[in-house]
Amino acid sequence: MVHFSEQLHSFNAPLAYVTLAHNMRFPSPYSAHVLSSDVIARTFEAPGTLRTTRLILKRGKMPPWAPRAFTQIGTSWVVEVTECDLEREGGKELRVKSRNIDHKTIMEVVEWQRFVEDEADSMATTAKTVTRVTSEFGFWPLRSRIEKFGISRGSKSTEHARAGLALVVSLLLSPTTSGALLSSGPLNPYPFDPLPSNLALASELVRARFEEARRLRAEGGDPAASDSPKRRLWRERWRDAATNGVSTFRSRVCSITGLLCDKKGV
Repeated sequence: MVHFSEQLHSFNAPLAYVTLAHNMRFPSPYSAHVLSSDVIARTFEAPGTLRTTRLILKRGKMPPWAPRAFTQIGTSWVVEVTECDLEREGGKELRVKSRNIDHKTIMEVVEWQRFVEDEADSMATTAKTVTRVTSEFGFWPLRSRIEKFGISRGSKSTEHARAGLALVVSLLLSPTTSGALLSSGPLNPYPFDPLPSNLALASELVRARFEEARRLRAEGGDPAASDSPKRRLWRERWRDAATNGVSTFRSRVCSITGLLCDKKGV
């Protein structure tokens, strides 16, 4: 069985900026799984098509239910072919096709993308993405599960790639960042700040509160005294609820078994 997925998206930028951003989208904070991207061929074909071939190394994790035969697979090579048609009769367009060249028996992912000018707005770009996932590993139930996993992971990767592309487009449109981005070379890439995860943000918040409590305790103060009245009110409510819960539990045990009655004072 073969699984397909199709997605549509619109960028609020002309096709020329989207095309330039697509060729400069790495490195990106939204594509941390991309380890390397190298141009291995670039040709100019008549009547006006620029064809670029890239070799991309990506990393990823297999699901916990995956067979042991390929649980250790951590990277995959992807070939991406980009065609920028500048003199097409129906209008300019950017075509992208990518596929993995290893581990194809386990899972082969082929993705087609097409970027064209929006028919209603020439200052916008419409993107269509079609993904096909096939697997020839094992029997039919396992193949279908692998293909469904590839489709779900491919949809998330497409969303991240779209966000990274929109980020580069915004940098190109901004006068304060376009110069630095255009002047950066392959040995000196534009410095993207990594996006912190939700776990990292929560850890930073807990660490900040812990350091504040430690500082107040070292100064001889009460950490609870710095809390807001609303926070203190909720803390008292939780304490009362816990006390009432313990009392209710002891009373029920006392009435049924006769135990814990002395601790309750009955």
